[in-house]
Amino acid sequence: MIKSNKGLTLVEIIVSLAILGIIIAPLSSLFVSTIKINKDSENRMKADLLAQKYMEEEKHSDVTGEKNETISDGDFQINKKVEKYGSYSIQKGEGFNTNCQIEVEIENGKLNFKGDNSNSFELENNKLIQLEIKKDDGSIIVDFKHDSSTIKSYNMTLNEDINIKLNCKESSKVTFEINALEGVATKVYIVKSIDSNSEIEVINKKGNVYVYRNIYDDSAKRDEETWVYKITITVLKDNEELVKLVGLKRID
Repeated sequence: MIKSNKGLTLVEIIVSLAILGIIIAPLSSLFVSTIKINKDSENRMKADLLAQKYMEEEKHSDVTGEKNETISDGDFQINKKVEKYGSYSIQKGEGFNTNCQIEVEIENGKLNFKGDNSNSFELENNKLIQLEIKKDDGSIIVDFKHDSSTIKSYNMTLNEDINIKLNCKESSKVTFEINALEGVATKVYIVKSIDSNSEIEVINKKGNVYVYRNIYDDSAKRDEETWVYKITITVLKDNEELVKLVGLKRID
């Protein structure tokens, strides 16, 4: 018997490489997309932590004048803007007047959802709440989740800003992790009584999220008139705005 030593021809090799390329191309594209999504999420989490860090620095600094400066922190650019907000006195009933579609009261280890279909949810030991905001057939769905299970859902009009009021009466730390939309602003107002020691952390994982702190509810007592400065911390990377945090600093 005569054995053939004939190998693959050049045409066969080229065809094999072409088939292999067709198979690999979509897989590599999927791999690159996954890496980009993970990187974007990581950048937003870092940006949120940086915004909170510099907000606390400005609140506790001795500087009382106005300023507008940009600094670098690693790969991020931090814009710190401090502007005079005017004279201000904390008076009963004057702390908060923004109309919010969603209002949640946090008290005694529970989330109390206000509104027409009000209900409560026991937080127990895990005090991490996820907010998933998405578009669905011409409307916006806002889901509150705990341990990946939906505990409350809101259906809202498309293209309107989402205003969420968190009324804090809880003494321990509660964290809200938000996946928001890019084209619609999600505004979170953290409202508390003047003697509250609650701590609410908001982590922006995706989308346009704006957090407003140091807002007092109707139980706030009258105080002497003081000067207040508005602090705006904006975190950017490659000229793209990732997080904007706004707070007030009272000058006694």
